[in-house]
Amino acid sequence: MAILHSLQHSCDDQTWFKLCLASLEVGDGIILLEDAVSISCHLPSLKRLNTLAKSLTIYVMDVDLEARGLSAQFKELTSQSSYQETTLNSRLSSSLKYELINYQEFVELTLQYDKLVNWA
Repeated sequence: MAILHSLQHSCDDQTWFKLCLASLEVGDGIILLEDAVSISCHLPSLKRLNTLAKSLTIYVMDVDLEARGLSAQFKELTSQSSYQETTLNSRLSSSLKYELINYQEFVELTLQYDKLVNWA
């Protein structure tokens, strides 16, 4: 059963974030909303995500990224053909899939996955 995991808060040393990562399975997705979009540049360095990279998509809400002034940084990180070009990007797994989405696409995602789990 494919699960869409929804994160809305910053994930600094939060037990719930560790539980979310531990519960990820092949075919699951993660959607970053509100303050959680700020961690989109750090997620690829986590070993658990790199293990599931080929089957995991990380969705990032465009308006939340824009509201926090992170759009340009996100686009730079996800548009480079070689992830070895910068210090930060050298940690990224080239097989992690990121998608910038809007509210309409968020609604569509909730219909594509079998279940939605909100981690708070």
